[in-house]
Amino acid sequence: MFLIMLAGMFFNQIFENLKAQKAEGHTTTNVLRLFTTGWKAISFWMAIVVSPIIFYGTYYLVDALPDGNVAYFYAFQNGFFWYNIFNRFEVKPK
Repeated sequence: MFLIMLAGMFFNQIFENLKAQKAEGHTTTNVLRLFTTGWKAISFWMAIVVSPIIFYGTYYLVDALPDGNVAYFYAFQNGFFWYNIFNRFEVKPK
């Protein structure tokens, strides 16, 4: 389940890159480059750093679910939306 959550975090990074490219006016993308730059992004590594916290909450909630498929979907979803959870804690410069 931890790997599924990390996959959600990675695909969130790809989604954000696609949004940025669309905002710049691009209509096509290089998929290979998109995947290789996804691993290098600072926001992806920020997700890795907070992943134990996200995983604990996810594991606690899905432990009671009777269907394993729902648990995997929930883990992916929590990984994908990790930034929305931690966005409230962003440090603002003085």
